[in-house]
Amino acid sequence: MPTDTHQRSWAATPQNDTEPPARRELSREVILDAAEALIDQAGDGALTLRRLGAELGVDPTAPYRHFRNKDELLLALGDRLLGEAIASGVRDLSPDADWRETFRSAAHALRGTLVRHPRLATLISVRVTQGEHEARGIERGLAALAGTGLSEPEIVGFQRAFADTVLAWCAFSASYIALPAEAKARDEAAWAT
Repeated sequence: MPTDTHQRSWAATPQNDTEPPARRELSREVILDAAEALIDQAGDGALTLRRLGAELGVDPTAPYRHFRNKDELLLALGDRLLGEAIASGVRDLSPDADWRETFRSAAHALRGTLVRHPRLATLISVRVTQGEHEARGIERGLAALAGTGLSEPEIVGFQRAFADTVLAWCAFSASYIALPAEAKARDEAAWAT
């Protein structure tokens, strides 16, 4: 079980010595927090909904009440990370930013968010979450390009090419970060040679 107190927000906490532990209500967010921590620690192979239930201290099938399967859970995690990236990118953006600044900020915010979770980033960078945050990000990009003089099909094509390129960059960066230190050292030595 994770030892970080932020990541243990789902854990039981006794009210006093005579009362049984009180449990925080199991919700999508609690499950997503636990799944994110599990993937960050041990990778995708360690994540099953049954193991997640056990990690949360609930019936092993309880996560199935919130997610149909592991894939749905991973897509929800991906969309949540996109939401974090959008919030970060918007926060760093000046109100009078042009489309170039908007896209530059989005690229750096997305990379910054995904490389903090390299094991999860490699899983979701090639996926379409179809979630609210992904839709919001696409809408922001399309709106930023609206005044460029490009046609509607060109705007959509540019948005798609941009997203695919940035996600590939993020996946590449995350894959490298997730490598064991010895592998990184061997690769760097090989490049130096």
